[in-house]
Amino acid sequence: MNRRLPASINQWHVEFDPYGFTNKVDWLKQAERTEDILQLAHVYSDGPIIDVGFYAHVFRACVIQNGDWDDPIESFESESEDDIENWIYTALDRYANGF
Repeated sequence: MNRRLPASINQWHVEFDPYGFTNKVDWLKQAERTEDILQLAHVYSDGPIIDVGFYAHVFRACVIQNGDWDDPIESFESESEDDIENWIYTALDRYANGF
């Protein structure tokens, strides 16, 4: 188990995780640089989605509300794997109760 996962991970469904987010601490370092790296959906059916991908030489993580992929309610970009990982773990807690 990824020891960095916060307790709030129980509020999320792992929708797409080919690189072992839930199992490995170094999951992002092993990930291919593609648009599809990780997707988590809140347990509430109308809750947020956290999506992570790699675009134009930077990682991008965002929080999607109501399926509006063109206008995320929050997003973060960085070339640093550590910065993106930290943002994700924080977002898991921030949106643990939905919006």
